[in-house]
Amino acid sequence: MTKKLNTVFAMVLLFAHLPAMAGDKAEPVIQLLSKAYNADKLKNLNSIKIYDYNKSLWPGQDESPDLPDFWKLKETLLIDFVKQRKSLLSWREVRTVTDFEQYISSKEGGRVYDLVYQKYFDDSWYNYSNTGRSIERSSDTLIAKQLLENTAQLSFDGLAQYRGVEHYQVSLPLFGNSPHQILIDSRTGVIAKVTAKHARAGELVYVFSNHKSKAGISYARDLSYFVGGKARKVSIYRNLDLNPDTQRAFQEPAGFSAWGKPAAPSAKGPRLLGHGVYLVGSGRSQSIFVEADDYYIASGGGRKLDKNYQSLLAKTGSNKPLKYVVLPHHHTEHLQLIKPALALNASIVTSSNALALINKTLGRDISKEELLLVDKEAALGDVRILKLATAHAAENLVLYLPKQKMLYSHDHFGTIYENGTARPFKDMKTFIGKVNELELDIETYIDGRSPRLLSSKEVKSIIGRYKSPICAK
Repeated sequence: MTKKLNTVFAMVLLFAHLPAMAGDKAEPVIQLLSKAYNADKLKNLNSIKIYDYNKSLWPGQDESPDLPDFWKLKETLLIDFVKQRKSLLSWREVRTVTDFEQYISSKEGGRVYDLVYQKYFDDSWYNYSNTGRSIERSSDTLIAKQLLENTAQLSFDGLAQYRGVEHYQVSLPLFGNSPHQILIDSRTGVIAKVTAKHARAGELVYVFSNHKSKAGISYARDLSYFVGGKARKVSIYRNLDLNPDTQRAFQEPAGFSAWGKPAAPSAKGPRLLGHGVYLVGSGRSQSIFVEADDYYIASGGGRKLDKNYQSLLAKTGSNKPLKYVVLPHHHTEHLQLIKPALALNASIVTSSNALALINKTLGRDISKEELLLVDKEAALGDVRILKLATAHAAENLVLYLPKQKMLYSHDHFGTIYENGTARPFKDMKTFIGKVNELELDIETYIDGRSPRLLSSKEVKSIIGRYKSPICAK
């Protein structure tokens, strides 16, 4: 009995000392980190301005299936810690569009100013938490601030060799997400690498290097970001300002007007657009269905294609099969409709440059019986499937409905507003130019994600206002 009591007592002592042991091991790391990032100053900043210029790679989003798309971003994020608000100035260059915008946000929501067209829109998603989140995740300084403000939750995970140098391993949930593993240089105390797991994308890795100090606060002048083992972003220029003036950054630009009234969420069930033409779903999950004599033709909807089709049948009382599903182009979000389309025994209508990605999506080669390839044009009943080349994709398939005088496409035009003008952009002008060359009789343009249809007159007016902005620096 005495032996058992002694054993229990020893175990109690052991477990009682475990937190203290973990704390003892973490303390030197905290001290080193505090020195590298000037903890007293960093934790008591009123505001900070982060400069983040980079090039981002987006696999599967170029005009060609074989190459990633490049985004060039020049962004500055000003965070007011005292009043809990943010101002993000963002210049984005993509092959299809150039944006220059300012986001001003608080805990309640935000407003986005289009500095090219002097318009704005309000969106509650752009709040103090969400605005500029990708910049915060890419800042070793702001990560250090979170570590120093949450030392009690910091987990010490031992030592690791990284690039031939001993590093401390610690972990902490960052920015409200799952735990991140952080490597801290045992010589200098700067953050060298941050790793996290993403349910779908795999491992996310941020590599920080070429550190510099401002007022004793370290920051990495170089960043490389990897997703699933592949490069996703590389830095061009990185800097920071400490306690910058906040008054000017949060002044609302003068002379701006609203883009329009945001369209209400799509009504439940299909919308009849014209004889035998239905739009079902909303946003990225929106599908078009065109009724033929004894079957339907569809496009769009991604993973929700089957749900949208069942909704259509319930609304119309029809039992016509879905015979053809048109893949707009090879981009990742559109490939999501392949499996549900084949599960409905529909044939995939596509161009040849998407075949390899279709096979990769399926994990097998698609059969000839499941496929209808479009060279330049194909006719499905009264519906004409046309192939057009734009900067968005080299081989776009669009649906032209001669009887209804409608044209349906993805990612080339559209608006989220039920009134007011739509924003013009470069590839919209290119696309409409291609369509005009075909001399089609079109009265209505239907975008695969837009809740609002655009008249031919509206489209002509929109592209007539297009501007080509140039970044001054």
